[in-house]
Amino acid sequence: MSNRKFSPASWNVGTRISAVTFLLAGAIIAALIATITVLTSGMLERRAIDSVRNELHGVTSTVELFNKTVSSQAVSFGRIFRAGLPGDFALDEATTVDIGGRQVPTLSVAGHALNLDFSAPDAFTERTGGNATIFAAAGEDFVRVTTSVKKENGERAVGTALDKASPAYPALRAGRTYVGLTTLFGKQFITQYEPVRDAAGKVVGALYVGVDITADVAALKERIRAVKVGDTGYFFVLSAAPKTYGDLIVHPNKEGENILDSQSADGHAFIKEMLEKKEGTISYDWQNPGELRAREKFAAYAEMKDWNWVIAGGTYRDEITAAATELRNRFIVFGLAALAVLATVLYFLVRATVTRPLAEVQAVATRIADGDLTASATARRDDEIGRLVGAINEIGARLSGVVGQVRDGAEHIATASQEISTGNLDLCSRTEEQAASLATTASSMDQLTTTVRQNADNAR
Repeated sequence: MSNRKFSPASWNVGTRISAVTFLLAGAIIAALIATITVLTSGMLERRAIDSVRNELHGVTSTVELFNKTVSSQAVSFGRIFRAGLPGDFALDEATTVDIGGRQVPTLSVAGHALNLDFSAPDAFTERTGGNATIFAAAGEDFVRVTTSVKKENGERAVGTALDKASPAYPALRAGRTYVGLTTLFGKQFITQYEPVRDAAGKVVGALYVGVDITADVAALKERIRAVKVGDTGYFFVLSAAPKTYGDLIVHPNKEGENILDSQSADGHAFIKEMLEKKEGTISYDWQNPGELRAREKFAAYAEMKDWNWVIAGGTYRDEITAAATELRNRFIVFGLAALAVLATVLYFLVRATVTRPLAEVQAVATRIADGDLTASATARRDDEIGRLVGAINEIGARLSGVVGQVRDGAEHIATASQEISTGNLDLCSRTEEQAASLATTASSMDQLTTTVRQNADNAR
């Protein structure tokens, strides 16, 4: 019984109308909320990505501008250093000098031997504040024969060969000048490596000048660290240089670590992808220690080619769409409140305009069905329900007329039956009288017959 009570088939019309309207309004509001949430999330995400790209462009532009400025300075320093060494260079491979335990051919300029002569580099350093080195070609190597560059222990860095992994090495071997970032003994320099040739045009050595930018790079790193994306997002810098490939040059808390093999929660090697593609955007799932589930992150990245840097910035996607989520939650609250108001208004409206009038019609119809043909309802409206009330009243009136006609016919039939009954009684009475007369006549005939028979007998 209770199951039927809660079955939609047992609901009255008002309840059904209210339920259908409520569900339809709820579906419309839910669809609107979902649409607004999706559109808002997409808009916020696009804005966030554009914002990160703009920040990224600002960071890379700053680094590039700084690099361009100090590179120009390094080129100027190179001209100054070369101007301090007038004349033609020559390399005497037959005459060697022991430098740091290595026999190095003698490099000279205008006939003046440069091996272990520190006057030119020191004069340059005193004049410009930069440092300088002269390399002599020794087989496949370029060996430092004089320099103002000093190691961490204060000794001059002479007798060592230029690292073949340095981007300057292939440039010098090809007879080209190289300008770029170099790290020497824990310090960063913008350097120029310029090949020097003898009178025959053969590369016999190289001149190096460097501008110490360690403090400037530290300031740039601090500026990059200060850039925030969302609530917890940040910028970081990866090294794309062969020897430090995958090292974190800038990071809030992992600087110096190599994260080349880092993988997302689903096993995607996103760091390798960034270093290979150099520029673009990437999304990946990341789960921090102590977190119960992975969260989606996105990053935009670009290459700073001259420094072998890949600069990236990103954050969690849910931080970008947090405003949309908050807006969605507000819409849900407002939607539920609106539905509650709608349900209340709809309940009383349907009850007053549908349920009660139909209940009155039902009561009248029930009374008529029970035989009370005097039952009727007042039609206050001219809509379907008002016309239904009029029809029920008409049914009652016509049934009452039919019953009256039947009653009148029954009365006529009863009167006729009474008259027939009276006529029958009169006929019976007359028949009985005639029968009695016939009986008397018959008796008289019998007596007459007897008398005649007696008279006949007497006559014989």
